[in-house]
This record gives sequence, C-alpha cells and structure tokens, in this order.
Amino acid sequence: MRASINNKYIVLLLLVVVFLTQMLFYYPRLPDRMATHFGASGVADAWQSKTFFVLFESIMLIFVMVSVVLVPAICLKYLPDELVRLPNKEYWFAAERRDATRKKIHGMMLPFAIVVLIFFICGSQLVINANLDGSGKIDNCSMYMLLVALLIFVVLWIYRLCRMWAMPK
Repeated sequence: MRASINNKYIVLLLLVVVFLTQMLFYYPRLPDRMATHFGASGVADAWQSKTFFVLFESIMLIFVMVSVVLVPAICLKYLPDELVRLPNKEYWFAAERRDATRKKIHGMMLPFAIVVLIFFICGSQLVINANLDGSGKIDNCSMYMLLVALLIFVVLWIYRLCRMWAMPK
C-alpha cells in the first residue's frame, strides 16, 4: 500500500508540474483582459487581467491541494479516534487495525485529489482556449462533459467508500 500511495503522490506532483507548465506556456499568449466566468450558454459574463487569472488559478491549486491532501493527512495523524466519523468505527479502529485504517483513508483521498486536479487543469484549459480563439465563449460541450465525468467519479468514489467500510464477512 505504501508504494501505491507514493505513486499517487508522484502523479499529483506531475499534475502540478503540468498545471505550472500550462500557465507559464500560455501566459504570454493570453490577452491582457480575459474572459474568466461564463454563463450557462457559454458566453463570458466576467473578466479579469491575465495576471490575476494566473495568480487566482495558482492560489486555487494550492487551496485544493491543501484541503484535499494536506488537511486530511494531518487530521488522520493527529485527530483523536472519537472525532472520526466512520461506519463500524469500533471494528476499523480496534488497536490491531487502527494504523491500517488511517492509511486506507489517506489512500482514498489521493485519487480524489488527482481527479480534482485533472478537472481543474482541463477547466483552466477551456478558459484559456476561449480567450485564445477570441470568441469569449467557452466550449460548453467539453465543460459539461468534464462536469459529468467529475460527478460520475464522485458518485463511484462515495459508493466505494461506503462498501469499503462495511463489516467484513
């Protein structure tokens, strides 16, 4: 399991590098005033400077990584068992399973972080594309496909979590 967790951290790191490369590559190509928010029809309804866009996206990346990776890891390490909400907690937090359970929870958060980061990178690319083509209109079909893919992942992830914490037979 440890190697699997380490591999997921490597994937996360590579995705952060992809994001940074994306921002550095497109920054000089972006217009000074960018469309950054789009209505349901895909037409831009809010704008900001390209510098603010890149800074905001970078801050959001840090926020996502901290909230989905760092905070759960710290909480799992230092949070008392009484404050953890988990089905069949008495079983999973028995002394002989406590450490393995905490590692299992941590291991489940990493794929979530990876998918959220992929969604984030793809969403940023759609915004960049809408600004580079001069239309000020985001590709709605791609955006909705991204949202549906994220929703499907979240539903399956929650389903897996629920099944994972059932009592073993």
